[in-house]
Amino acid sequence: MKIQDFGEKIGGARKDMWKREGLGVSDLESLNEAERAMYVTKQYVWPMPSGKEQVKSGTDVFVAYWQRTIRNMSSPAPRLYQHKTKLESIETFIIQLGDLRDHVMACRTRDDVARFEEESVKDDYDIGHWSDIIRIGNLRSLKWQKGTLARKMERANFPEGKKIGQKQKKRKFMPPQLDHIERTGTDYRRGRHITPKQWQKEFGFRGVEFGNWCSQADRRVSMDMCYDALKDMAYAVRIMDSDVTFGGSLALAFGARGHSAASAHYEPLREVINLTKMNGAGCTAHEWAHALDDKLAKTFGGQVNKLASEQTDQGAFPESFVKLVNGLRKDADGNLTDYFRGSKHFDRLFSKDGHGYWASPCEMFARAFACYVKDTLGEKSDYLYAHADCYEFEFDDQSICAIPQGEEREIFDEMFDLLFHDLRRIGFFHERVEEEESVIMLSDFPETEFPFEDDGQLLLFL
Repeated sequence: MKIQDFGEKIGGARKDMWKREGLGVSDLESLNEAERAMYVTKQYVWPMPSGKEQVKSGTDVFVAYWQRTIRNMSSPAPRLYQHKTKLESIETFIIQLGDLRDHVMACRTRDDVARFEEESVKDDYDIGHWSDIIRIGNLRSLKWQKGTLARKMERANFPEGKKIGQKQKKRKFMPPQLDHIERTGTDYRRGRHITPKQWQKEFGFRGVEFGNWCSQADRRVSMDMCYDALKDMAYAVRIMDSDVTFGGSLALAFGARGHSAASAHYEPLREVINLTKMNGAGCTAHEWAHALDDKLAKTFGGQVNKLASEQTDQGAFPESFVKLVNGLRKDADGNLTDYFRGSKHFDRLFSKDGHGYWASPCEMFARAFACYVKDTLGEKSDYLYAHADCYEFEFDDQSICAIPQGEEREIFDEMFDLLFHDLRRIGFFHERVEEEESVIMLSDFPETEFPFEDDGQLLLFL
């Protein structure tokens, strides 16, 4: 049976494309309300290429700096007007800023700039076309500020940038590449491949999509491994399989969905977990924790577009959740936990991870959750949490850990137990009811392994 996307079409933002070409009015149709608020901004409507690349391709260095100056003068986001609907205000912003962008970015020489000033900024042309996104007086005054602008450009050392006092760029922490995907425990599929129909019957995802890289063999094995992982997780935290999708609001994508950095990630605006080919295995529990964090925020109130762990002082979150999130950073005596100290040390050495800094509440919550599931399940389930304990690094002859360990970990596990007990008690999740039919235990047989080729790609088979 050929496996295609199933459920609702996920859709969503095409950020990488907009950063190259700019967001247009036609893109609005594919965006929900939250995405419009997030992406209809100057950053995406008027993306700015590298100054070095512009100069290398023939744009006069002063013109490139002048373009940035005009862009900086323009409004960062749509203004709402009483005489216009919200959608009309958004469309006006995109149209006006896009038109100004096209005129300004078409200039490559100083003669082009002079023509722009002569033809575009005269006879009130700009007042009717750009008045909602830039102050007309500021735009006109640039004509007489060439000397000042040139001096600013020189002080900024454009396009090279400042050379003194620059911080060294942090490196990215990369979890070890898995050579095999191993799993022990209950054989939920009884040796058979899972079908989209059975998958939806048990989980009920809003939608499931596959990236262009997914062959039919890829899709089959990815679904099998992810199905087993999600069943393991639901069993470990004692919730019904259908609770994994929060009643059908969660979506899943096997593929990068247009992100240049092919890493597993969760998109709060679309409520979709992305498990990519190279980095999806091993962090399913981590990404699901972000989805839970997001769902708690949307269920119990608080600030829009923030995860629950980042706003425990707002909304009506369960007390067990608030105590858990706060307890990850400080113990009962008010002392900083080793987990928090290690996470802060990771922040000094490595760039941001996922939704924030290593010591941010949301990332600490997700890493601790993956460890909790691993401890609770007590089986090998690589696709679910193989990377749970990998966040360690040797530095200056000492081991730096951004994971819970020892007694702290036991305390956090107990806190997670209480949280899920409370979430079941209040009806956010449902008490797990085990199937009556018999199951096969993989622990009675050799471990199931999914091998990789030498280049790290899954070695799949029909």
